[in-house]
Amino acid sequence: MSAQDLLFRLVASGLSFYLYNEVSFYVLDSVHPITHAVGNTIKRVILILYSVVRFGSVLSLQASLVNCL
Repeated sequence: MSAQDLLFRLVASGLSFYLYNEVSFYVLDSVHPITHAVGNTIKRVILILYSVVRFGSVLSLQASLVNCL
């Protein structure tokens, strides 16, 4: 990986995180905090399931419970 590629990835990562926070605060202003918390929990479950499918990981029951908490 070249230095230019690394710099691009760092900037893209930082910009993505900044935009994620902006959208999160916008949504938090628009909906009830409980709704926001439930949406965040659902997002976490979806990301875990996606990464299991994407990377072909096998999750034991214990690992599944730890990841969902």
